[in-house]
Amino acid sequence: MKKATVIIKDGNVILNSNVADETQKLDYISFTNWIKDNQDVDELTLKGLLDSDKLFTFEENLFKLKLKRLTLDNINIISNKDINYNINSFVEETLTTVDYNWGSLSILTKIIINSDRTKSFIFDDNRFVFSEDKKSLIHIPNTIKDFVLPEGVEYIGKCLCCDYDKLRSVKFNNSLKEIGDYAFVDTEILTILLPDSVTTIGNGAFCGTDVEKLTLSNNLNKIPDKCFHLNYLEELIIPPSVKEIGNMAFDGMWLKKVTISEGVEIIGYNVFNCLDFISLPASLKEIASDFYYEECVDSEDHPPYIDVHPDNPIFYAKKGTLYYKKDDKHVLDAPFNGTEDDCHKDGDCAHCSHHCPTQEEALKAIEVFRQKAETGDADAEFNLGFVLFYGNKWFEPKYEEGLNWMRKAVAKRYSPALSALADIYHDGRYVAVDYDECFRLLTLAEPDADGRTLNNLATCYEEGVGTTKDINKALQLYKAAKAAGYYKADEDIERLEKIIDKVIQ
Repeated sequence: MKKATVIIKDGNVILNSNVADETQKLDYISFTNWIKDNQDVDELTLKGLLDSDKLFTFEENLFKLKLKRLTLDNINIISNKDINYNINSFVEETLTTVDYNWGSLSILTKIIINSDRTKSFIFDDNRFVFSEDKKSLIHIPNTIKDFVLPEGVEYIGKCLCCDYDKLRSVKFNNSLKEIGDYAFVDTEILTILLPDSVTTIGNGAFCGTDVEKLTLSNNLNKIPDKCFHLNYLEELIIPPSVKEIGNMAFDGMWLKKVTISEGVEIIGYNVFNCLDFISLPASLKEIASDFYYEECVDSEDHPPYIDVHPDNPIFYAKKGTLYYKKDDKHVLDAPFNGTEDDCHKDGDCAHCSHHCPTQEEALKAIEVFRQKAETGDADAEFNLGFVLFYGNKWFEPKYEEGLNWMRKAVAKRYSPALSALADIYHDGRYVAVDYDECFRLLTLAEPDADGRTLNNLATCYEEGVGTTKDINKALQLYKAAKAAGYYKADEDIERLEKIIDKVIQ
């Protein structure tokens, strides 16, 4: 076995090797040439300080070797902002992302991170990457269409199948306990059956998938933020083991029926999208004032008709509106605006329109919007397009016509239209998902944007949607969103400031 040790120091590579007769000090060009002349090196150790600007070039060269063993021994990454990151955490994150060049590691059988801590990863014949005890699965090839979780795996790593657009189905084993953050985000999975062994799911684990049928584990303790955001569920049953439903957990889908079992204590904001009716359990202790999200032309303040178990010690409901028992004050941002007949408890209505207008009123509003839109009024063009695109309980959506009218308003740089069309491209509603176009539209909307639009643009910078990640720019925009009255930005600001503080430390 031919071994080599690569030490990065002062922007250069120092090579200790049993291939060479003596230690060589190499720059990156020389290191590339050394790689070409030493294809037979099969065991490599990396140490030292690496400039992140040269990281990917370094990796490309590194993977030209047919390594069987790679040891990352206390390497640090230094960014162009002079912030040091420990390679231990860096590589653990890298090992779970689709950007890492796994295809080049055709022979590699083992990776050791910080050899003194004995944290190791091993490969099997299918190119699956496991922890050394095989209880954690870190990576699978992105060519898999039908994934069967190997027996004995208890933990699925972060971003395991992130953006695997070929993945159509997944079958979990009965020993699985935890699924990491964003493990199956933006896949094409249609059915999810979580075994009762699962107790923990990470944030956004199934966000943006095509799930139409979902069975949750009866031992799941929490449904975290954005866990099933942007899916196609119509019916949902929350098991009694769940204590908390996180922010935006089921946002972005037209649920017709939701069953929340006794046991749920906390419901976050924007959990459900366009519900008409919901029954809350006696166990509920805390609910966000905007746990619903209603995509209406004029307002987001249209809550569903609410019923609550009479034994709940904190809340009571009257004529569809939720109140606190202690002072009879409204719990939500607004009372129920319709009548009991409008609540559609049977779930026949796809989504309820603002103030629950009659059919005559709804059609009259469209007529008024159309008359103004035909004169070139941008606000009317947007409102007409929005109503036609999403439809309401009186008529089916007219996607193409709705898009055409909204695009007329977009051509006039009308900020609400820019923001709405950005949402459509982000979610892939009727159009193909296009993050670049989403970001472009939000950027155009920024000068006259409201708080929600600024917050969405900030999220693009934070997550790298349609642009390069820029945490500082994201923080700046989150603060602008807050200044514009978007109070939900507080949580994002707090989260990013903690991340930045942690990195600096």
